[in-house]
Amino acid sequence: NPTIFAFCFHLGQYCLINTSDRIIRIYSYTEMLSCGVVRDLEPKQKLQDLVNKSLWRKCCWSGDGEYICGASSRQHSLYIWETISGNLVKILHGTKGETLADVCWHPVRPIIASISSGVVSIWSHSQVENWSAFAPDFRELEENVEYH
Repeated sequence: NPTIFAFCFHLGQYCLINTSDRIIRIYSYTEMLSCGVVRDLEPKQKLQDLVNKSLWRKCCWSGDGEYICGASSRQHSLYIWETISGNLVKILHGTKGETLADVCWHPVRPIIASISSGVVSIWSHSQVENWSAFAPDFRELEENVEYH
């Protein structure tokens, strides 16, 4: 039986279990309560790194529960999966050679914070600014004007 490293609830109806067999499992905690023994229960999803066989240091939910982040223990890499499908959508690579200590997802915004060697790294979407300009003689209309 694999050793449980971490157990993480989400506000919805699921929980994550991070185990020593290099698999993050998603369970329905209402099913867990009715089952009594978790090993007899089939997980809703199994998340793992099939290529590098990463051992997960930490795992967490996005604020809305749509994504799960798994933090590799050997390398400073964060793996992001979709909760429903279990599809890996992104791998974020941090500083090489540093062991990751913790990871946390902002409760509302799409921001992840990770810590290694006393340094906090902030991960976020690239913000694209949209600029527009008007001609100097531009005149705003109060209502539509019909031209003939």
